[in-house]
Order: sequence, then structure tokens, then C-alpha cells
Amino acid sequence: MIVSSDKEYIESKLIRQGKSSIKKEFIQFANWMVLTYSISPLNVTYEIIEVTKRPRVMIILEREKEKNAFYRDMYFLDSEKEKTIVNWLKTNLGSKLDLDNLFIVIKDFESIAKDEANNLIPEYRIEELIKNLDINDLWKIFRLWYDTTFFFYTDKQIEEYSKKGIEKYLADCYFDLLKEYDEFDYIKREDFKIKLDSKENFDNNYQSNWFYYTR
Repeated sequence: MIVSSDKEYIESKLIRQGKSSIKKEFIQFANWMVLTYSISPLNVTYEIIEVTKRPRVMIILEREKEKNAFYRDMYFLDSEKEKTIVNWLKTNLGSKLDLDNLFIVIKDFESIAKDEANNLIPEYRIEELIKNLDINDLWKIFRLWYDTTFFFYTDKQIEEYSKKGIEKYLADCYFDLLKEYDEFDYIKREDFKIKLDSKENFDNNYQSNWFYYTR
């Protein structure tokens, strides 16, 4: 589950909206997660990965901080928690599901919901915002997932406007627009930030190419 078009996200969104529920074969597991870790999964999915033929259980937690509690760093699960979860699944669901060589994935719903909120803003609303800001030196607003970058024309302009507190002002303005699309109220002003960059940097260091810029 990486983007809002992934089936696991769509399924989980329906659960979060109260229009669906976790599959009955995983209700006991969800209850065990609450008792063991004080965290209730939003959704749990199961599938056999086509290429490897390995069974995968994806545990989708609602909040990013809940997911982080199961990772020892940015990329790897806490090995003890991973082992405990896998053992429980094999012991309690092994007779119902093929769990030989099982691996688990733990994701969070919140992060993708934030990405989706930002991407749901129509381009015409972005253009309206630029017009209403009425900053002649502002070239473009660029969105990539949850990240939003305000481009000025030159590095010098960024330096000059930054002295005037422009970053906070632009973040305030963009936040007000973004909140209109934040269905689950995950985005808080105190945590929201924008980035500043320049067309000068984009042209000189990335050959005016968005592919290079986003890599």
C-alpha cells in the first residue's frame, strides 16, 4: 500500500468511513493486537504474492505514530514484535489460511490520506491561490504527495522574502486550502510545513526537468 489508488487503501478508507469493516477472519487477531500492544488495526489483508508465492499479511494501522511503534528504524520492523505477530498468526490462523513462509507488512492509513488530500486539490484552486497571493516573484506551486513547494524565480528572491517571514505566511495560506480536502482531520497546522525553492535552481541544477527534480 503506497498510493491512494491501491486496493488496500481504498478498502481501508471504506472502513475508516464506517461503510465497511475488517474481515471476520481477522477480528480475533485485531482483538489480540489491542490486548498485546494497545493498538487496534484499521484493516488487515491477506494475499499470496504472485511472484514469490509467499503469503503476506498486511496490517494497516490508522496513525503513523502507531506504525512507527513497530519499526526499529525507518525501514525495518522490530524483529521481536515481528516474530511475535507471525507466530500468533501461524498458531491461530494457520488452519484457515496458507501461512507457510509468511511475511508481514505494517502500514499506516494516515500518511496516504494526507497525500490524497493534497492531490485532491484541483489545479484551478492552486491557480486561484497564486492569483490571490499576488506575489509577482512567485513562479509556481509544485505538489508531490504531501510535500508542497513554492517556487520563486531566483535564489535571491527566496533570501529576501524569507527575511520577511514569507514561509509561515505561505504555509498559513496553503493550509487553509488543504484543510478543505482533509476528510479525516489528520493535518494540523503545527505539523504542516511547505518548502521554498527557485526556478533558477530548477533550471540550473535539474535541467528544467521534473523527472530529475523529483528523484
